[in-house]
Amino acid sequence: MPNRVLANDWLESGKKHLEAAEILFKNGHYTDIIGIELQHSIERILKAVLAYNDLSIIRTHDLAILLEAVKNEIEFDNDVREHCEIATDYFQDNRYPLRGSSFLPSDKEIEKVIETADHIYNTVKEYINK
Repeated sequence: MPNRVLANDWLESGKKHLEAAEILFKNGHYTDIIGIELQHSIERILKAVLAYNDLSIIRTHDLAILLEAVKNEIEFDNDVREHCEIATDYFQDNRYPLRGSSFLPSDKEIEKVIETADHIYNTVKEYINK
């Protein structure tokens, strides 16, 4: 039996991070911080699929692993997979910054990942609420 309540909690959490990323982007905030918000967003949205199906929530920040975990329910195309790999890098590259290095994704790249996160959100929302 689907667990819509828990799934919607995960989905809502992901939506909040997505909205934060969109607001920060619209206001010209640092793209490294926006990237982290996007990674968090996609991670939580994908975990909503696991929750919906009463599966264990995988303790990972690697979006490729989460895409693999949900592929029996929702299959995303290669563009989505590519942008999820980029979003995973945002989290990993900025979680432990190296001395003297800073990684700022381009606005164009961030815009593509925002579009991807929005697509994933809408796809998962439709899946949960069918």
